[in-house]
Amino acid sequence: IIGREILDFVDPAYHALIKKGLRTPYEIEVIHHNGSRIPVEVIVKPFTDPKHLIAAVRDITERKRAEERLHAAQKRTAGILENIADTFYSVDNQWRFTVVNPAAEKAPFGQPASEMLGNVIWDLYPGLIGTRIQQHYFDAAEKHSMEHYVAQSPLNGQWYEVFMQGHADGVDVYMKDVTDRKQAEEVLRVSEEKYRGLFENVQETVAIYRIVYDQYGKAIDRIFVDVNPKALSQMGDLRREDVIGKSYSEVVSRQFPNDQKSIDKHLQSLAAVVQSGI
Repeated sequence: IIGREILDFVDPAYHALIKKGLRTPYEIEVIHHNGSRIPVEVIVKPFTDPKHLIAAVRDITERKRAEERLHAAQKRTAGILENIADTFYSVDNQWRFTVVNPAAEKAPFGQPASEMLGNVIWDLYPGLIGTRIQQHYFDAAEKHSMEHYVAQSPLNGQWYEVFMQGHADGVDVYMKDVTDRKQAEEVLRVSEEKYRGLFENVQETVAIYRIVYDQYGKAIDRIFVDVNPKALSQMGDLRREDVIGKSYSEVVSRQFPNDQKSIDKHLQSLAAVVQSGI
């Protein structure tokens, strides 16, 4: 190759640029003798005089392949984030929005990404300032930690389960709307409070048991799960802690050894109800 023009080994697409003069280092493709193209990085420096140059050429095929794989992975990730129903967004270490998926535009922010990207989250949404939510951002950014919490957004009043990951470049946030779940939990809580009120104040003996079976499937005892005050008084003014988690044979049968036959009969009747569901 001595004495040949260097452009003979360079993809013609780069000839004009090289003649014009490129700042080094620069990347071009050279042509292998078998016709294949090889991406290379070129560093050129003066040698003995301005007319003579020394060039260092490094094969960057593997780096290019790695960049292509990274680009493909980023493209797949972007596609997923664009299409998921849950909110995802990122802010940089200056608290500026860098990524906002379509779900985040709708909720909780309620404005297009074009009006958010590049802007500071606290400037756009001052309602977050001073809240426990803002502290989660600060903790994630400072500690590079994963912050996981459930909170009601001050922006739209909806409940979200939030996964917030801090890193050197900022914070990534994934949010799932759990408002329906929180409403269902509240309905259940109110229902449980009503049940507890009835359970505690009804003037009938009420006890909840867990049936214990032997290896052949026969009921042999029952464990107290809960009892109301009326039941405690009938068992000798016991306290709940004297009963809960203990067996019927331990708490009651010892007091009434002569009633064991009727106690066993009642146990089998309870087991039959449990098995039939009636």
